Amino acid sequence: MGFFKHLFFPLKSRFKKMDMLLQNRIAISMSLAGFTQHAAENDLLPEVLPALGNSITPDIKRRIATELAIGIVACANIPNRLALGDVWGLEGELLRQMIGMLLLSEANDSRQVLDSAKYSSNPDEARLQVLLAVIRLAGIKDDTLITRLNTEQFGKKWNGFVTEFIAGALTGFRRTKRSTMLDSIAGKLESLTPRGNAIIEELVRRCEEAPAKPQDNPSRLLAPDSRAQLLYNAAIKKADELRDQINSMMGLPPIDLPQFRKVNEEMRIHWLRYCVPYAATLIFLSQIKKDAYFFKSDEFTVVYGQAILRVVDVEKRLAVDMGFLDKFDPQKSQASAQELMDELAGALRYYIDYYKKIPFSDTKMLDFLASKIGVPENLHSQFSRKLRVFNNETLAEFAKL
Repeated sequence: MGFFKHLFFPLKSRFKKMDMLLQNRIAISMSLAGFTQHAAENDLLPEVLPALGNSITPDIKRRIATELAIGIVACANIPNRLALGDVWGLEGELLRQMIGMLLLSEANDSRQVLDSAKYSSNPDEARLQVLLAVIRLAGIKDDTLITRLNTEQFGKKWNGFVTEFIAGALTGFRRTKRSTMLDSIAGKLESLTPRGNAIIEELVRRCEEAPAKPQDNPSRLLAPDSRAQLLYNAAIKKADELRDQINSMMGLPPIDLPQFRKVNEEMRIHWLRYCVPYAATLIFLSQIKKDAYFFKSDEFTVVYGQAILRVVDVEKRLAVDMGFLDKFDPQKSQASAQELMDELAGALRYYIDYYKKIPFSDTKMLDFLASKIGVPENLHSQFSRKLRVFNNETLAEFAKL
């Protein structure tokens, strides 16, 4: 059956129907292989060509570029298991081997696996080994050539790729619109060589045949004393507190006049619509700091889903108070709540990526809430300052859960 499936349903047509984790594994392997080859051709190859002279043919140039790329992959720094697994679902060494095999297959290199290149995992050793391979490919016999190739500039670029390019690429891919990435990878799948296609098919087969991990009883996650409910209830409690503090954060006095009570109550409900996903995001952040795999846990799924339903309930209350219940659409409301969570997910990724790298990595989170509740420009600075205090105090509380 597998043969006929591949015959009538090629990899490209099956790709977008695969589960998200398998799509991620394919996408990141192919993207990094292409990125590495491109970097070798455009950044490293120009550093060595001048010393090799003008007799190097286009075919030899391509083979040298592939050798440079393979050497980089052999010793490149792979992010730790948690940082890689939380988004892409791959072990670091499996990713390294996938990139290497795809580089070799698409270069029509006779070597089948990365280990056959015999490059060291030590960047300095690998650099010298690769340059010696470059000399052999160029067919030049000159004892001084290795010194002229191993320049300070080449070393800087080599070390930059070794230490940063995989982590940097992962950060870039996380910020790329998912549909855009999937469309790009689907197109590249179509142009893979038969050998490259077989490598991806083998990855798919192994992932599909891997035994499923045992799951906890789902009903237990909804029990009042479960940790998932503890996290959710903590988020909702903080959402209410945040809503109640918004006026004071802006430096505005409470409006208690009878004629403004209805308008004030509607405004408070409207604010709660944004405070719920905001507080839920703080819960997620607090738990990610303790366990990067939290995003893949059932607890995350329960808190995320209940937070969306809570926003739907808030919007329904607002529709009742404003007399528009007949126009309330639960499905549209749920989609709208999902969009809010997605916006905050982007702000959360920014926070994680730039934590300790820039002074205020939480700026996008603060700006989200300020824009949604309509904080006037002249009050924005004060509001952000007080909201940052709220965030820090809340994260300290959530860290204890």
